[in-house]
Amino acid sequence: MTKYLAGLMLTAFSCSILFCETDDLFQKAKAMQKEKQYSEAIKIYQKYLTKFPEAKESSDAQYNIGMCYSKMKDYDSAIKEFQLVVDKFPERKKAVDAILQIGGIYQKKQKKYESAIKTYQIVIDKYPDSKKAVNSQFELGACYEKIKNNKRAIEEYQKVINNFPDSKKAEKAKEKIAKLKGQKVETKNKKNMVKKKKSPKTGDDLPPQDDEE
Repeated sequence: MTKYLAGLMLTAFSCSILFCETDDLFQKAKAMQKEKQYSEAIKIYQKYLTKFPEAKESSDAQYNIGMCYSKMKDYDSAIKEFQLVVDKFPERKKAVDAILQIGGIYQKKQKKYESAIKTYQIVIDKYPDSKKAVNSQFELGACYEKIKNNKRAIEEYQKVINNFPDSKKAEKAKEKIAKLKGQKVETKNKKNMVKKKKSPKTGDDLPPQDDEE
């Protein structure tokens, strides 16, 4: 019995040490990222993933590597790292954020709208129940608008209204459609506009392109 209890205590102690090492390494990487020491942060995140590939924060570590490369404006590397999040952790929440980041880079940084369209469509097809699906649907309309396919843009914006009627994006989609059809766009009063501007970000927003998670 004494040996059994000693074994349990040793196991618990070992797990405690492992947890501390895991957390310390992850927090160190985040600190480097926050201090904008992106190259160093990437090295630590990579070390973390090598030592603890199945850890709870492993998807966050992989995602943050992509964010570091994005901040360094190495967008091709960022896309590769975000894709690894999707490939390695398809069932975790970060997978959808990673896809949106890839789409955002194609759309807003590289102006590769066709690639962005294909990327955003992945969220619609594979993660239709995600709270972020509305973002992809709206950005599909924005991409088609950019390539001057106004008919398809209107169709995609209409899907925002039909499929996500209670989202903030639905109102924006209505304004977009009205503008594309050459109709008068009704704007909210100044007071409401200021209030909206000060509101905190919600699931209706794309994950930040240039900020750490």
